[in-house]
Amino acid sequence: MGNGVSTALVRIGKPGERLSEDEVELASNCLNRLPVVYKGYNNVPLEEISMSWELYKVKKSTIIARAQGDMTMEGIFIILDGTIELLSDKDRLIVAGLQKGEFVGDVPTVFEKPCAATCRAKKDTKLLFLSKSSLTPTILSVEITMDEWLVKRMFLACTGKEREHIARRITVRVLQRIPLFRKWGLISLQMLVDYMRNPIIIYPNKAKLIMEGDPSEALLVVLRGEIGIYEQNNLIQRIGPSLDTFPIWIGEEGLLSGEVRPFTLRAHSICQIIVIQKNTIESVAEVRTGDAGQAWEYEQKSCKERISRRDENLYIKHKAFLQYETILLNLKSRNIDRFANFTVQNLWHIATKSTVKHLKKDSTFSQDKTLDILIYVLTGSLRVESFDDENDNDVFNMTIAEGQLFDPRTLSKDGKDIAATQSTLLLEIPSAVVAEAENLSEIIELI
Repeated sequence: MGNGVSTALVRIGKPGERLSEDEVELASNCLNRLPVVYKGYNNVPLEEISMSWELYKVKKSTIIARAQGDMTMEGIFIILDGTIELLSDKDRLIVAGLQKGEFVGDVPTVFEKPCAATCRAKKDTKLLFLSKSSLTPTILSVEITMDEWLVKRMFLACTGKEREHIARRITVRVLQRIPLFRKWGLISLQMLVDYMRNPIIIYPNKAKLIMEGDPSEALLVVLRGEIGIYEQNNLIQRIGPSLDTFPIWIGEEGLLSGEVRPFTLRAHSICQIIVIQKNTIESVAEVRTGDAGQAWEYEQKSCKERISRRDENLYIKHKAFLQYETILLNLKSRNIDRFANFTVQNLWHIATKSTVKHLKKDSTFSQDKTLDILIYVLTGSLRVESFDDENDNDVFNMTIAEGQLFDPRTLSKDGKDIAATQSTLLLEIPSAVVAEAENLSEIIELI
């Protein structure tokens, strides 16, 4: 192999090796994300391709491909377990970490261009390899250009002017998906990005991104990586953007309300983050009064109205948990069947339109049975009990744990009592709000 590419990959079994159901689903999802149309199929012809795919074990620090050089083997490498680091600037800078469910080799395979970044195993990693020779015959056409694909993948591993160009296009596209900028026109968003000297910043693992008690002067949008939210050094939420519900942002409430940061934010991995200063937003709003200016004024007013509706005493005691972004992250991090197909914008609507209630330990949850609501357990847990008439005592039925969603009417109609096993925060979500969220349309213009 040319350009010093390592060949330290150990194949597991034979070509066509059987995968678990989860691995097959993961491979299918990856291949269906490629910007191609498959011949005679709506989705990737997995049965046809599976005859030739190969499993590999890759040792820590193995180079799979070098920037502007050769692949170890031509094709797509899908990460089944482990992490691959992307290195740029002559391999001196780690720009991203790809986790299980992501892939490399798409640019050389689909667009027949050299790799934009060096790909190196961060730790022992399990890969599924699909050769270019087995994949190409199934492809009818490529849907978009390579630049459009890099923007869509948020792939910031190129260098020089190309990197700056891609970063700005990524930033505009991402901001179009954040509710704070939903009423901003394209020209205003492009101006905002032009005002930012370096729109996407790469932070190392363990970096402190914001500090509890500091002024809220910037909005952070996490593109890649994992972050942790801490209150007085206690981790309360750990999350990163996922490919289906991306993006995640932190700091909107403080930006609009002027309150200080209620928590500390730390990087738990290499992170790519858009950082937008408040004064930059205000500068564009002053110039672009027709859309950005009116939208900024509207969002500040809406934030104040939301804050006025919440229980101030409850917020003071639990403010790190009750920031709207924190509630959003909590909802996003759980595998809630009811919200399985919800985007971040859908969940944001729920977070800002619902009500938080607190239950002390052993206190009973009571609900107006005429209200059509769902209950989500933000923190703590509940126990469900029913009364045994024959033995004249309470019977323990089940526990509703943190992160679970339930319909209280379903339980109350069966004569069951719901009580807190500990201090518990509940999110009351009107069913009408869920319906509104489902009907939100998400219009993304590819710049």
